[in-house]
Amino acid sequence: MLPFAGIAFLWFIAVVRDRLGELEDRFFATVFLGSGLLFIAMVFIAAALAGGILRVLASGSEYLIQSGAYTLGRAEIFQTMHISAMKIAGVFMMVTSTISLQTRALPRWMALFGYLLALALLLSIGTIQWIPLVFPLWILLCGFLDQVFDPRCERGDWADMASNNARMTRRDPLLSRGRAYGPACRRFSRPDA
Repeated sequence: MLPFAGIAFLWFIAVVRDRLGELEDRFFATVFLGSGLLFIAMVFIAAALAGGILRVLASGSEYLIQSGAYTLGRAEIFQTMHISAMKIAGVFMMVTSTISLQTRALPRWMALFGYLLALALLLSIGTIQWIPLVFPLWILLCGFLDQVFDPRCERGDWADMASNNARMTRRDPLLSRGRAYGPACRRFSRPDA
């Protein structure tokens, strides 16, 4: 199940980068991609450590527990997943929120909410047990808002779009690549537009 979660997270990163296109800043794009890939790597490392310990325990070897390797393995898994990976997740959330504020890819309240949750991830050092759930729930909310919210759908833009389509295509790099407006735009569109 974990590999599919990693693939879904990679897909989320690709969708965000595709949606931003030419609007994304190189510095923030590099930190965005790097922190996302580093997070996936840490999660996979923690899963591999846990899988290895479970496989050795399933073989019936009592030596693993007596030698202290079991305790060491559990501490490594906790350190990797709950400390290091959550810090990288906080960095990912901060960068995504910054990119969202710069490009208006998500609503402003969502970016500010992302900053708040990222601070919670960065400042909690394994003390709050449920804090790892913050990151996947925030990603789920971002994915939902990405489908519903389109910053190009402001009510004032419809007159420009209807009368000056060529000008809008030159100004908006997402339109020039053939991207259509999302479902939220259809909600505000007029039948004659």
